[in-house]
Parts: sequence; structure tokens; C-alpha cells
Amino acid sequence: MNSLADIERALMTALNVIRENWEALIAPSSGGGVASKPTPRSLYTRDDTDERDDDLPNLDRRIALRHDVTAVLNSWARIIVEERELTHHLPLGTDTIGLVEFLERWARWFSGHEAASDATDEIRAWAGRVKSAAAPQRREWMPLGVCPREIEVDGAQAVCAGQVRAYPNRDPQCQRCGTEAIWAWWERLMFPDVELSELVTADELIPLLRRAFGGEPVKAATIRKWQERGYFEKTGADDQGRTLYNRRHVIKAMGERHASAE
Repeated sequence: MNSLADIERALMTALNVIRENWEALIAPSSGGGVASKPTPRSLYTRDDTDERDDDLPNLDRRIALRHDVTAVLNSWARIIVEERELTHHLPLGTDTIGLVEFLERWARWFSGHEAASDATDEIRAWAGRVKSAAAPQRREWMPLGVCPREIEVDGAQAVCAGQVRAYPNRDPQCQRCGTEAIWAWWERLMFPDVELSELVTADELIPLLRRAFGGEPVKAATIRKWQERGYFEKTGADDQGRTLYNRRHVIKAMGERHASAE
């Protein structure tokens, strides 16, 4: 930053971002927000057969973020308190908004401090994290699997292995080779040795999910647990009484969850 005015402006902007997003960051959400959105670490690395609350990892992250931001603001506020020998109207070290207001009041003076640039850079970084956590941006695409097409790489044929993504109002496209085609075409390419029916059992879903997302095979019990949790619906039963699922709906639903975990 080139001048004291630039430092002051940047500091005030960062503090305002924290203030505007703080309530959304700490308030419980009943739908679509940070608190209620499940964020599994991946499709396959967690044990989805237990009864843990999917929101706990996200809640833990928000609690940790609140603590870290407050500690950073308090540490810089203490510098002002000590160097200005202030004794009145001081915010508590746990009062985040009080610390924001205190730093705003002293922003002009602090802009001339030798540590002002470092303080502003750090507070701006934390403000960005607060804003991202309070209002996460939803992706406009979801992963469908890995592109199995053969392409030329350095004069030799190799599997593309790019990520195939589905977008609203357009056909899925590979992010490496650029191939764009309808999902049925991609399915035939990705699963050439699998007889694809519209409705499949949990056991038949296992290789489809592994092909689409990689990792270790998920268990049939886990698929049933996902259905019980409302990630997707069952669509009846076959003549042997086995539960059936719409394979397209399941892959789409788990692709959305897989994207949220990345």
C-alpha cells in the first residue's frame, strides 16, 4: 500500500467486511446456509453408516474461525492500547464487534504505525475467510467422472483423465480435452463393460459410483444410509425385493455432495 490513506482505507474495508458478515457466520441456518449444508470430506473416506451429524465438521470450522479472527483483532488492538496507554472504553478481548469498532476508531492513527501494513494484510485475509464462510459461493457445475478418451500427449496416445463436469443448460464437458457431449454418451464411454439400466440396486451402484468418483468401493449399506438421510430417493423394488435406485439421480446427487467437499 502506497500511502497512509491507502492503509487506512484498506483496514476500514476489511473491518467492515468482518462486521457485515459476522452475524451470518455465527447464526444457525435452517436451510442452504453454512450451518445446515453438509460437507463430507469425500465420498469414500468417511464412515457413512454411523449416525454422526453431518453439520458438525462445518460447525467446528466456523467456531475455530470465530476464535481465530477474534484473537487476531485483539492482538492488534492491544498494540494500540499499550502504545497509546489507553485505560477507558476498551473492548473485551472476546468482543469481536467491539474490537472491530475500536480498530475503526483508531484506524487513522494506526495507519502510521510501523506494523500497520502487516496488520492490514492479516486482517484483510481473515476478513476474506469470514466472508467466504458466511456466504459460500455455490458451484455452477458438478463432477460426473473422469474422461476415458484417448488423446495425444507429447506425440503419444494417453488417457485424457480430465474431469468431466455437468453445467446448467448445457451438455457435460471434459475440462482437459474439451469434449462436450450428452450424459448418455459419457456414460457409455465411462462404463463400457457395465450393462446400464435406468433402475439399479445398491450393489449395482457400487461400480458406477467408483468409476464416477474414484476411491475405494463404497458399501451397499452406505448407499442405503445415504438414501435414508435423504440424499436421493429409492424408486421401488425388483422381483427379488431388492431396493432400486435411479442411477442418474444418485450420481447427480452424490456429484453435488462430492463437489461441496472439495
